[in-house]
Amino acid sequence: MHMHIHGRGLQNASHNSRLARALAPRVLFLALVFAFVAAGATLPAAASSTTTTTAPTGTVISAESSPFGTVLMVGSGQFAGYSLYAFDRNTPSACTTKVVMVGTMPLSCAGPETDKSADWPVLTTVGKPVAGPGVNKHLLGEVNRKDIGGDQVTYAGKLLYLFDMAPRQFTGENFVETVLPLPPWHGYWYLVSAKNGKPASGPIAVTTQTIPNGSSVLAADMFQGVGATPIVVYTYSKDTKGHSACTGTCALAWPPVLTTAPPQATGVDTSSLGEITRSDGTRQLTFHGKPLYFYSEEVPRLNPANGNPLNPATIGTGNDLAGPAHDGGTFSLVPAPAA
Repeated sequence: MHMHIHGRGLQNASHNSRLARALAPRVLFLALVFAFVAAGATLPAAASSTTTTTAPTGTVISAESSPFGTVLMVGSGQFAGYSLYAFDRNTPSACTTKVVMVGTMPLSCAGPETDKSADWPVLTTVGKPVAGPGVNKHLLGEVNRKDIGGDQVTYAGKLLYLFDMAPRQFTGENFVETVLPLPPWHGYWYLVSAKNGKPASGPIAVTTQTIPNGSSVLAADMFQGVGATPIVVYTYSKDTKGHSACTGTCALAWPPVLTTAPPQATGVDTSSLGEITRSDGTRQLTFHGKPLYFYSEEVPRLNPANGNPLNPATIGTGNDLAGPAHDGGTFSLVPAPAA
């Protein structure tokens, strides 16, 4: 059993605010696990997907069909059939075994498959990983994780993680952790395309969101695997029509809104939406030709009056939607078009 606290049950949460729906399963799932242990029950020990009593055998990586295209899954061992994810902050130091406390409950970003406190357990291998059906063997690799005590599987250079509570689930897809107060590993999680290792984002729905100063701005529906939640988006003043000037460290602070399918819209004219191909080959959503971004340090705030969970960290007072400067430019929220 993975002791992560995303995902399962989010779509059934009864809280009115969208942020409460996103946070509730974290608290509820951990509370149930701790109550289970306190009652004297024994948690089943999850066997590693790579453990063997004979010669080392690499973990098999296979492909599966999903609503987001053909994506990677574990092909052997205890976690066969589990979907695999990558993090936009693709370094071991971005998702580590460092434990933080969520209330009275310990939680780490990463850990081996058997680590019940790991939110996103790494997929490990003993020996070189093996390409199963639909997987390009030339894209498979592994990196040593000293904090894990083993090798983590990679695909096209992307570190691979587990997340779901059962096989063939996709609850971590488009999981934007930029807007949650806990845990502190701000980033953006994706399913991984079996074809090329790029994010398998699927279609992104653009909508509107009322922010605390009363303005209506553009947002993108994320958390698609467990119930869409609108997250406000931004444009960058240094971008030109059809081109993003935000790459490298800029794109970590301001993750691009990626897509792999024609955009959808609610309350926004789809003719205003489009996409560009970024320098890394991913496709970024645009509004009137301007690339769209999230902010990695978004500040959440519950506002029962209008159900809005976000108080964007970059907005000022009144109708000021301008964000902080970055490399000679500024990021700004996007006023929603008039109905």
